[in-house]
Amino acid sequence: MKNFIFVVIILVLFSCSEDISNEQIKTQTENIINDFVGVYHFGESEMESNLIINGTNGNYYAQLKSGSFNDDATDFIWNYENLKNVRIEENKFYSDKTNGKFVRLENGSIGLKIEKPWDSYPLEEDGSEIGYFSYDVSKYYAGNYTAASIRILT
Repeated sequence: MKNFIFVVIILVLFSCSEDISNEQIKTQTENIINDFVGVYHFGESEMESNLIINGTNGNYYAQLKSGSFNDDATDFIWNYENLKNVRIEENKFYSDKTNGKFVRLENGSIGLKIEKPWDSYPLEEDGSEIGYFSYDVSKYYAGNYTAASIRILT
């Protein structure tokens, strides 16, 4: 009987520690999402673009990656534009180029609804465009020294 009680106590403690661990993971994930840092994908095909939002120490930075075909349509050329005066207040996104707000999409993921799309291809009736969170910025930057692209180095 003592062995049975011992096993039950161990199982209860193990399951509690697993719940705490899962809760910690959930909280960390929510904090990442609440920061709104990530890559947001807008449009499709030649009208597609990515808005890369990065942040550190309460400052946010954003870069727009869009592209078009060259004159003879043999190459797709990417264009990069750094947005100025980027800030995020609560769920609102602000920059000199456009403003918007972070929204929860029907599938439960996060999106960014831009008031003035940069590609003149609005998908919404009100003239706005919604981009979806496609992945974390750490996956966007490739190479040997990606840390230099996603955080301030000491």
